[in-house]
Amino acid sequence: MRTWVDETVASWAACLLIEPALADAAVHALDGSEHTATSPVAFPRLTDPDPHDLQAARLLRDPEFVSPVAALHRARLAALLATTLPDAA
Repeated sequence: MRTWVDETVASWAACLLIEPALADAAVHALDGSEHTATSPVAFPRLTDPDPHDLQAARLLRDPEFVSPVAALHRARLAALLATTLPDAA
């Protein structure tokens, strides 16, 4: 059974994997939050993936493959992060 939460989480994850600017905005949104109260949060595999990360998640980082899923809830994620991003192709 698919739920709205499952669909939204999958869509947002796809957005973060294929759109570096959105991933950076998401990580910066954590600055000053309770998630960074004791130590800074870094997500290098998301924001600066090394060749191994890119190889391991090749299909998940392929915009042509995941764009339909990413597009489902991309606008809401971008709005929540207060970013202005170009429309996905």
